Amino acid sequence: EDFCPVDLNANLYFYETLFARYAALLGDAAAAEEWARCAAKRRELINRYCLGSDGIYYDYDYVNGRRSTVVSGAVFSLLYAGVPDDAQARRLVKGALERLEFEYGVAVCEDKPYDYAYQWSYPNTWPPVTYLAVRGLDTYGYGRDARRIACKYVAMVVKTFGQTHNLWEKYNVREGNINVSNEYGMPTMLGWSAGTFIYACDYLDGKINNQAKH
Repeated sequence: EDFCPVDLNANLYFYETLFARYAALLGDAAAAEEWARCAAKRRELINRYCLGSDGIYYDYDYVNGRRSTVVSGAVFSLLYAGVPDDAQARRLVKGALERLEFEYGVAVCEDKPYDYAYQWSYPNTWPPVTYLAVRGLDTYGYGRDARRIACKYVAMVVKTFGQTHNLWEKYNVREGNINVSNEYGMPTMLGWSAGTFIYACDYLDGKINNQAKH
């Protein structure tokens, strides 16, 4: 509760840009200008408070006035939403992939010692993070990286399905199996597991054409 999360603010920025576009389509110039102003202000604040000197964005602890020290897969939501400029995206992509990419895709958090075992943490990967990574990377022109991540996810899901005859809520990004950190009994077959698998397959087959923001 003490943090301004990167992914929440990426979502809000995305909504504000969409509202500006919708207002313009409806001929409401004043509303379009207001929503565009809100988006620009949020982008400025994200860069001021969440962008670290290493080019990675971190959740901001507004109570203690400092950034989190954890690199999270939430940074890919910024690419999805179109928040970074090209130079910022270049540093973000390089740093995020160096610290989050493993044998079977991108982890939800980097590999480092933690006080507690959370399910939204290493060594887990969750389908929504994979989707945001693939689409975000492709949107900024990093198609080779996006295809590599998509291939890893598809291979992991196919491998695990062959072993367990199920799709799963989350996976182990190092082992490509369901040896994951749980906070409850992990359910099988979720919509986002199947949806991300279909998206990744369609993307690899050339059926997806993301509209580049830059």
